[in-house]
Amino acid sequence: MILILSKSNEEFSTNAIIEYLNIYKANYFRFNGDDFINGKVEVNFFINNNSEWDFNIYDIESEKEFSKKDVNVIWFRRHFAFEVYDDNEIGNRYLMRELRRVYSLFEIILTDCIWINRDTDIDNKFLQLQIAQKVGLFIPISIITNNNKYINEYLNDKKSYITKSATEVIQIEYEKYIKHISTHRIKLDNIKEPFFFPSYVQEEIVKEYEVRVFYFFSKLYAIAIFSQKNKKTQLDFRNYDFDKPNRRCKYILSKEIERKIISLMNKLKMNSGSIDLIKGIDNKYYFLEVNPVGQFGFVSKFGNYNLEKIISHKLIRIDEKQKNKTINV
Repeated sequence: MILILSKSNEEFSTNAIIEYLNIYKANYFRFNGDDFINGKVEVNFFINNNSEWDFNIYDIESEKEFSKKDVNVIWFRRHFAFEVYDDNEIGNRYLMRELRRVYSLFEIILTDCIWINRDTDIDNKFLQLQIAQKVGLFIPISIITNNNKYINEYLNDKKSYITKSATEVIQIEYEKYIKHISTHRIKLDNIKEPFFFPSYVQEEIVKEYEVRVFYFFSKLYAIAIFSQKNKKTQLDFRNYDFDKPNRRCKYILSKEIERKIISLMNKLKMNSGSIDLIKGIDNKYYFLEVNPVGQFGFVSKFGNYNLEKIISHKLIRIDEKQKNKTINV
């Protein structure tokens, strides 16, 4: 059976895969993180007679029931939506930590199954940069610091620098405003405080264009994003300009860059992910990060790759292969 772990029914990329799995009549179950608390699914974790953690999941609407022995492959998309479960802020943070810890049981229990990425692959940008440089990819000058002294000694004030989130990008809602925590340009002269919150700072690469690559089992699917001439998307194309959208088109990477990306993903032990590159005006490709649960829908659309079909076929093939292996044993 294919187990899909997603955050909610609203996730577009997951829904597109589900459509194909339904067409092919695949044996799958979609577990949304919200299902822990919405009363639609009974979830039970327990230590079995072999002294191992196991689980039993029962979907009330479909009456489908399954446990560890039924699962062959897991496609991890997202864990759960960061919604408020308690009106008290401290209580809410506590419940979210509890939920994350319970969620980790899936990895503990299904460790012998084939995983298409895991929850623990998220938030390792610093490790990614280190390995990317080791495999021969260019990276921007990158530091994390809490003091002005280091910035003045280490960074060149003739260059431009940006600051960005070290973890997942989030949005903050305040009254009637919504603010995305995204990339911002900084001026070194404006930093007056001797100490500040530890900040992730990178050299700003003057770009010719951006390249988004979707990696899936050693295959690369890329598009170019011409974001550099739009002030709104210059630093981060995720600051979408819906009035004047960036031009995006299919892109062919060189064999050398493909080889280095495949080497990076192998060392990270990831079989899927969305990779951000910048093609600099110096004609070099700079690696920024890989998001193991990044969106791939727009890469599929503008590259005409039909990734949803490719992914669904792969899930079904892995499921059949693992099932046959179990039968033969």
